[in-house]
Amino acid sequence: MGCSIGNIAQAFTKFEDLSYTGIDIDPVVIGHAQASLRRFPNFEFFCQDLKTFRPMGPKFDFILFAGMCHHVSDRACCDLLRAGQSLLSETGKMVVVDILKPEPEDTWLLHKYIRIDQGEFIRSDASLRGLIESVTEVEEAEIHYVGASPISFPIVARFGVYTLA
Repeated sequence: MGCSIGNIAQAFTKFEDLSYTGIDIDPVVIGHAQASLRRFPNFEFFCQDLKTFRPMGPKFDFILFAGMCHHVSDRACCDLLRAGQSLLSETGKMVVVDILKPEPEDTWLLHKYIRIDQGEFIRSDASLRGLIESVTEVEEAEIHYVGASPISFPIVARFGVYTLA
């Protein structure tokens, strides 16, 4: 969910037996994802709202909300999480990965860098976790710091990774 231009999808291309479905509401980014990953017949991209999406095949074993929660309101986020849950197989897992507001003790660079992001709803860890828990249980949560270079330096953002029950 929130596949954008397919940048996250690239990580899954090495798995030949995997079927990947990317969903985003922006037709421009979907067009780019379709074009850049067209050589992978097991990858599909749809320009559609998750709340109205109906898969052609079985339900999904894994759903990733890839950095999109900070672009939608609390209500829309909860609606999307519920829609995702309805598309999960019985043993499926859903994971939310999203940028988090810097904490007071975080570096000045992290506080500055967050201003580059265009999301209007950047939440703290507690706020995002609370929002998710208003829909379902959080099975596991981690905070990851992300660097601006391949060597992960300097640290410029913090992300929450939430595995939902």
